[in-house]
Amino acid sequence: MPTEHRARALNAATQCGEIVTWTIRNAMIDRVQLKEALEKRGVHITVREPEMATYLKRALVQCVADDMIRKVGDTPDRVCYAVGKEHCDLTTADWHGTLENAVTLWKADSRIEFREDSSMTRELREALQTNEGRLLTSDVGTVVTRALVHCANATPLRDHGGVYFVPATMSSTIDAVEEALAESKNTEAVVRLHRLRVVAGSREVSDLGVLYAEAIMQEVKKIRADAMQLMADLVKARPATFKNKVEKLGALLKQIKLYSVTLGIGFEDEIKAIKGVAVSLVKWSQRCVVARQDHYAK
Repeated sequence: MPTEHRARALNAATQCGEIVTWTIRNAMIDRVQLKEALEKRGVHITVREPEMATYLKRALVQCVADDMIRKVGDTPDRVCYAVGKEHCDLTTADWHGTLENAVTLWKADSRIEFREDSSMTRELREALQTNEGRLLTSDVGTVVTRALVHCANATPLRDHGGVYFVPATMSSTIDAVEEALAESKNTEAVVRLHRLRVVAGSREVSDLGVLYAEAIMQEVKKIRADAMQLMADLVKARPATFKNKVEKLGALLKQIKLYSVTLGIGFEDEIKAIKGVAVSLVKWSQRCVVARQDHYAK
């Protein structure tokens, strides 16, 4: 058996599963394209289109940056939002608002009416047209969750979701989800699944919470070792490569921060340990920068 196949077989034999979490930013993914990409890879789930009320709220937030948005009312047949302009006077401690526009969504046929025809109205219509049929960050997170739970037998490790344990037999489903997201995502989007391998051992696999903490801590130890080596290299680095190495260190610090956040409630000691590592790395970085400046000032 070739070495590569032997290593893969050994890995499969010792792995009991993976802990999966994700980072999603700036997503605006075509719903139909993502659904087709998933189905092509055998992941058959419902990829729901957001309701028109959701599209309207997103368009309002996107276009009405400095104005006030207030929900006037929400009945079984319609929902109405008012857009107002704030007027403040610090010297007299005065405040009042004026109505700029009002938007009504009729739920039966998703028809949208504007009280006034203005530049704001045109911007809102353009935003609605751009966003329609698109999945934003929270929508994509919902799709990932549904794919893991319904197609990969995922078990949530936090009450509010976001971190799941997936059995080793379902790792191919995670691969499929990753590939579908990479195929469908828009250029500006950051869509990344973070996978931590859980190795079978004497501990009961059912103790997933502890396994999760241990897997994260092992990853952090590796990051810290990499960072320490990087700090040693910084002292010897030439000025041309110094910036790149510092940026790499910053990426390592962000990775530790991610693990700190995803640990969640119930792992206070582990969170404290990770934050301590992050603080130490920041201090090392600052010392190295000062040392580097002193070195070239001589």
